[in-house]
Amino acid sequence: MIDPRASLVGGGALVIFACCLTLMGIYRFYGRKPNWWITAATTCWALVGLAYYLVVVDSMAMRIVIFKSAQSIPIGLSLPFR
Repeated sequence: MIDPRASLVGGGALVIFACCLTLMGIYRFYGRKPNWWITAATTCWALVGLAYYLVVVDSMAMRIVIFKSAQSIPIGLSLPFR
């Protein structure tokens, strides 16, 4: 049996990591060097935030804010390539 909290935090971090990998693919497509620091910082920040607001303070609203803001970072960084 896996604790459902672990799957919530892990799944959310993996989705955010996938968004960051998409940004790195966009960078590579346009001939720029991908930045691993953005990917690592965004994923770790979101992982810590999701875990805090799930384990310490149970707040679904804050988890949604953290999840959506962490997803919007790579999307926002890809806008100059339009």
